[in-house]
Amino acid sequence: MTKKIKTINFIRGDSKELEFGRIPFNIKILDDMITGGIPRKHFTIISGMPSVGKTYLAYKLAKSVINKDKEKVYWIDAEDSHQPSWAEQCGVDTTMLQVFQPTHAEEAYEAIRSAIHDNASLIVLDSIASLVPTAMLEQDFEYNPIGLLARSLSANLPKIAADLRESSNSTLVAINQLRSAISQYAPDTLVGGRAQSYQAHLMLELRKEGYMTVDKERQGHYIRTKLTKTKVGGKTDSSVLIPFHYEGGIDDVEISIEAALKKKIIQNSGAWYYYQDNKIQGRIKVKDFFDDNPELYKELEIELAT
Repeated sequence: MTKKIKTINFIRGDSKELEFGRIPFNIKILDDMITGGIPRKHFTIISGMPSVGKTYLAYKLAKSVINKDKEKVYWIDAEDSHQPSWAEQCGVDTTMLQVFQPTHAEEAYEAIRSAIHDNASLIVLDSIASLVPTAMLEQDFEYNPIGLLARSLSANLPKIAADLRESSNSTLVAINQLRSAISQYAPDTLVGGRAQSYQAHLMLELRKEGYMTVDKERQGHYIRTKLTKTKVGGKTDSSVLIPFHYEGGIDDVEISIEAALKKKIIQNSGAWYYYQDNKIQGRIKVKDFFDDNPELYKELEIELAT
């Protein structure tokens, strides 16, 4: 007896059902690089070395969703590192955050799937590196199986990816850490193996690239943000440099200066910067120049918009 084949309802390639929106960071140079923001209904990974600014960027996404969509953000805090005061300093309305602190990896997976089924607009996992499978928790301290987290992710991320495809609105962002490879000649590795990069639609890699100093005291650092994988727009291996202050985060004027340098609106030669007929020495002085000349800053913004 011939088995009856189930009828499949295909969708036209130009159907609006295949369209997806974007969640912006509201950091102009970064949003421009990834064509407007991270893709909704998809899986994004933000990775980098410790203390580079990964959680800060995730908070920027949370702020964007809360302020624009007026929707709650689900925060899976596997690191037990969520600080309401820091989140609020980043501009997040913490009353709109739903925080869950899992004790093991499987609990985190279930929390993510539950949030998707609740049609959560944005779900943040902080972080993959802190997930501990139950099998490891139940063993003695000397138990250290190689690749256990990678196998756990390989088994569960496809289920989560399927849930995202079936959802009407949910977006998943996972934070992860880069670790130095054993060999000095090998590239840094992503904690948890390659399954996550197979499932991700967009991947951003963050690295420190120099410090901002005042009187020899570090006030912040520059974040080199690189697009290492995309299936949803933007050019792979493109990057932007984001100035990050330890007090106050990202300054809009500095972002505009970075965008203007990228577009050659502001010229740079060594320590000197040139805008129109003005010659300024030192990067910090460029910001001071536009702070002191708001009318010229408005002109710069108009040039950037055209």
